[in-house]
Amino acid sequence: MAIGTSGIAGCQNGSDCPPLLYVDETNESEVNASGQGATPFSQLSEKRKQEFTQALENGDAELDETDDAWTSTYFVEYQGDYYATAVAVC
Repeated sequence: MAIGTSGIAGCQNGSDCPPLLYVDETNESEVNASGQGATPFSQLSEKRKQEFTQALENGDAELDETDDAWTSTYFVEYQGDYYATAVAVC
């Protein structure tokens, strides 16, 4: 799945589903081109670390509907690799 630059995607289809976090491996060039920089995994809160690793391992992670913390974290540097993040909201 190619996510590209992170953000929130909406699908206002009337369904009742939680926001989902997706992560996709990217490269340093894309991070640099974005002008956003990458947040080191070690600087994420424990909750964000759990969400990130769940999304990485399972394909997505369910997020709290009232929490918009991932809307400002576009890239994460984790174990020497870079990942783009995106939140999908139905």
